[in-house]
Amino acid sequence: MTGSRPQGSLVVHVLRDHALLGALPAAWLASRLGAGDALLFWAANVLVDVDHYVSFLHWAGAAALRPHRIFHYARRVMAGAAARPFLDLEPFHTAEFALLLAAGGYPAGVAWLKPVLWGVLFHAAVDVVHLARHGLLATRCHSLAEYWLRRRAMERRGQFPALVQQQAAREALADCRGCGWPAPL
Repeated sequence: MTGSRPQGSLVVHVLRDHALLGALPAAWLASRLGAGDALLFWAANVLVDVDHYVSFLHWAGAAALRPHRIFHYARRVMAGAAARPFLDLEPFHTAEFALLLAAGGYPAGVAWLKPVLWGVLFHAAVDVVHLARHGLLATRCHSLAEYWLRRRAMERRGQFPALVQQQAAREALADCRGCGWPAPL
């Protein structure tokens, strides 16, 4: 799986593609549903990316508790994904998570889950465009079942998709000079 290395950083992607772009439908929603639902939509759209940090914690362990390292890790993962077979699973970006929100928001009638669901879906749509623009769409699994099946198929072919994350975590812990944050004390 090849693709071009994305320009910019994780900070730029989150601020421009999620925070700013997400503010447009949130403003429209505020005029129709109220400020509370609009804020829930916008916050879900931005905060769903917390699962990227959880992934970093998984691969880097306690050393990942210095949050500035996530930016270096993300840059390394994207570069590695362009160079070798790779699969990415972010649990809050999956169909199963969206179905869980939908089940709570619609049949169960938990009203505040509805704008959260739509914020997560908007986020996923923006990510699909972002990944497609960089030739990396096939690296993101949109379902837990899809990840399990594709990972097993890759491993049977002698490819190990987790190597990208493992190497990126090692590099982020060894050298975070490129992350744009002050070095840890």
